[in-house]
Amino acid sequence: MKRTQKGRSRLRAKSSGNTVQPVPPSRPSPRAAPSRRLTRLVVFPRLPSVWPASVIALAGLATYGNSLFAPFIFDDFNSIVYNSRIHEWWRLGTVLFPPARSSVAGRPLVSFSLAVNYALGGLDVRGYHAWNIAVHILCALVIFGVVRRTLELPALRSTFGSSATSLAFWSALLWELHPLNSEAVDYVIQRTESMMALFCLLTLYASIRAIESRAAAWWGTAAVTSCALGMACKESMAVTPLLVVAYDSTYVFGPGDGIKRAIAGRWRLYAGLAMSWLLLIALIRSGPRSNTVGFSNDDGVSAWVYLLNQSRMVTQYLHQTIWPRLLVVNYGYPRLLTLGEVAPDALLVVCLLLLTLIGLLLKPKLGFLGAWFFVTLAPTSSVVPITTEAGAERRMYLPLISVVVLAVVGGFLLLKLIERHWNADPIAAGRTRQYGGAAVLAIVAILCAARTVARNREYASPRSLLAAAVEGWPAAENEEALAKVLLGVGAHEEGLARLRTALPLAPRLHFNLGAELLNDGKLEEGLAHLQTVIAVWMSPPPGHLPAELPSRADVVSAREILGGSFSNQRRWSDAAEQFRQILIIDPSNVQAHRLLGATLFAQEAFEEAIVHYRAYLSVQPADADALGRLAVALIATGRIDEGIAAFQRTVEIAPNSAAAERNLAYALLDRGNIDDAAVHARRALRISPDDAGARDVLARALAGARRAGRE
Repeated sequence: MKRTQKGRSRLRAKSSGNTVQPVPPSRPSPRAAPSRRLTRLVVFPRLPSVWPASVIALAGLATYGNSLFAPFIFDDFNSIVYNSRIHEWWRLGTVLFPPARSSVAGRPLVSFSLAVNYALGGLDVRGYHAWNIAVHILCALVIFGVVRRTLELPALRSTFGSSATSLAFWSALLWELHPLNSEAVDYVIQRTESMMALFCLLTLYASIRAIESRAAAWWGTAAVTSCALGMACKESMAVTPLLVVAYDSTYVFGPGDGIKRAIAGRWRLYAGLAMSWLLLIALIRSGPRSNTVGFSNDDGVSAWVYLLNQSRMVTQYLHQTIWPRLLVVNYGYPRLLTLGEVAPDALLVVCLLLLTLIGLLLKPKLGFLGAWFFVTLAPTSSVVPITTEAGAERRMYLPLISVVVLAVVGGFLLLKLIERHWNADPIAAGRTRQYGGAAVLAIVAILCAARTVARNREYASPRSLLAAAVEGWPAAENEEALAKVLLGVGAHEEGLARLRTALPLAPRLHFNLGAELLNDGKLEEGLAHLQTVIAVWMSPPPGHLPAELPSRADVVSAREILGGSFSNQRRWSDAAEQFRQILIIDPSNVQAHRLLGATLFAQEAFEEAIVHYRAYLSVQPADADALGRLAVALIATGRIDEGIAAFQRTVEIAPNSAAAERNLAYALLDRGNIDDAAVHARRALRISPDDAGARDVLARALAGARRAGRE
């Protein structure tokens, strides 16, 4: 304590205009002292901070202990289960450059953490969850340190100094136990969010310690290092240098020209933090994850459309913060919304932004909390489209800190205001409110922990997780995913009902529904849905983004299935038309050439069949069946030599095919090559002694040889 006071004295003694010179707190009068003591919300009033830190750690372990056995889900499979690059952690050249277009692309530190997990336990999911829980607890502990040291700064010490430890404890504990953070802990690959947050908080903590510490250079180096490590976890870390500058100008260097004095006094630290942006740029360029992020995306989501979606999502996040009953693992694709549809949500967000700006102007220490909320949320929830996710609860991991701190500190200030106007015995009334406030916070913490434990159980199976998602946010993607799970476990009718429910939101699901109906033997209904896929693709209904409509691949598959169905019904002309349409959509589709060739062959349109078979065989030359049909078509059109050559290639490709040997024997016999025909007929019979065709051609060849001998 003496060392801290000496450090603060040195800070006050500096005469430079670039350093903060906070006013020392005035000594309270004896009359005011009891009131201040009574508003501490004390849990550990005189004990070292190790005790509240221990409670935070134990509470985190107890709350998330039942998540250890939750299985891998969704993106976990591509990033962990099927990612062979994490199998050898010591091969850093491989581990630090994960597969492109995956959840860990451009995030080498997260990839390395997965490699460590794999080295310790393979694909045992418990190790991966243990890592996530540990990171989450560390985040809570750093929050405790940041809040406590902030409240002990000269600018706030007179108001909060005696209660700093208690307020920091409750802030960190409530944040740690809040159910809204469960996705970043239970969903393994979303450690990208929690690891980034940890290094963001460590950067801020180290920068605070560098203010008064004798080892300021060491703490500054730690801040820059943490910032760089955070950039290697997730791109949202980009806002951290700005947060440090804003924090210093608000709490350390005071209002007015605080930002100028902050830059003048700590420009070396800020320059080091800014240098980490270069690392982030390099990582983004080296590891692109997809073409679904940014203004030039493939899904037609403009910045305006995405912003309208985010106004609704921010409102949803705030609702979940206050009442986290129905949590959602997937909010689906952005919707094509209008300003009128989201007007109430947009109005709320605009009002909160205005309050934040007013707070920054009039009460900057309070306004900083609002700025923290919007700045940390901005990278994923503003105007830069992320077309695969309209929203995600993990995005609130850092913003939630400001909401919780505002609630705890606001409650504390409210108690002080009440005590100031309390007319009864101040000591007795204040003591009642003191323990009453602690009881209220304890009840809230217990309720949060209980809801988080229940949420962990929902992650125990994809079915329960998706059922909760459908109940909380009935997006087409959730209905579709739940339908697949239900169909996979044999609940066909329920799965089909889910798909039908989602059709108005996503017409592309006509394909999924049609394919499932065909698998169930419901031919007419299934084909009708596939035809709807084609109709919707040719004439898209208004009010839908491309992601909600059938894709080109869906249309190709639908036409392929329809063509196959028509072929089975011997409706050759209808089948051929479907395959021709596929080639119009996708001229490089070699399978369409094969299918169209077979359809034309069945119609004995040999000339056109030859064209498509040759196009197919130019890419797939080892297909003996297609090559044999080509040979038949060539012979049927009088090109005997070309047909025999094709049959000979067929025999080379499929030496154990009795049919290939028999067909070549027939072709040679028709050409008059009796001896060679007999040779291949005998080979066919050796392969298949019961082949009547081979016996026929052999008999004809022997008869021809006898006639030739008599002549």
